[in-house]
Amino acid sequence: MSTDLTTGIATATVSAGLPKGAYDLIMSLPNSSDPSTSLDGYIFVGGPNVAAFSGQFSFLFQGITTAAIPPGAPVQADIAGSFVADGNGNLTGVADINSPFGVLEKTGITGTYSFDDNGRGTLSLTTQLGTQNFFFSVPADQVGVTVYAGTLTTEPGGALIGTGSVSKGEQQPAFPNTPYLATFAGETACDSACQSGGGRPLPITGSALVNLNFGTTFTATVDQTLGTRSQTGITESGTLSALDSNGRAVLTTTASSSGAVRRMAVYLIAKGFQAASGLDGFYLISLDPHDQNAVISGNGNL
Repeated sequence: MSTDLTTGIATATVSAGLPKGAYDLIMSLPNSSDPSTSLDGYIFVGGPNVAAFSGQFSFLFQGITTAAIPPGAPVQADIAGSFVADGNGNLTGVADINSPFGVLEKTGITGTYSFDDNGRGTLSLTTQLGTQNFFFSVPADQVGVTVYAGTLTTEPGGALIGTGSVSKGEQQPAFPNTPYLATFAGETACDSACQSGGGRPLPITGSALVNLNFGTTFTATVDQTLGTRSQTGITESGTLSALDSNGRAVLTTTASSSGAVRRMAVYLIAKGFQAASGLDGFYLISLDPHDQNAVISGNGNL
């Protein structure tokens, strides 16, 4: 190992003995202002870029379909899921997909990923519906060390157009029974009768204060806007399953105002660099068929 004390930059070369990957090396350097003391620092000995992206991750994609559909028909297409990246450019997992063409729950996914020294690359996801390719970006300062989060943007020519995010996944909440602040977006349903009458789906946006008691119950207070109409203080409650090995749970909610019952999937995540400190959040996606129900998706954090 060599060290330039004027710049504070140190380099190290490992010729053999360590598996492929990224490592933290703690060292002590002489303190030039006081030779009797030393300075502690870190050297990141980076392995191949893809090795920094390994372990369990969850993701959320929000977009629209590019398929030909009747005028006025819904176009929202969302995906939420969880996968394990192997550190060699491959991933496997599960996903929930909600689009105008139906719902797939916990369907299997495979894929590949890569990125360069600047954190820019590609990621592909393959399901029984086909393969969707994304531009994939991660923070440059996480490349070669440990990647906690990334962003997704659809490549041209695919079945979907939209953006998404990827975050480290978790299987247990760090702070159980703590309220989350969530935001969501989507669109209302518009079936054939709605379309033939000249109707069309309305955009939905909203926020909620959410309590997730995994394995027991769920409660929320929701403010939302449908088109130009706002609704505030909507209370919802229901049941929430335990988290599975994918960090996924299913909640069933009932709106007090209408009695409408909805099902949603929740994926627990660690929010970016907060993964190291244990603060968590979640992605969510509705599981009700879009031809008769609103489709929404979003995220929450402490």
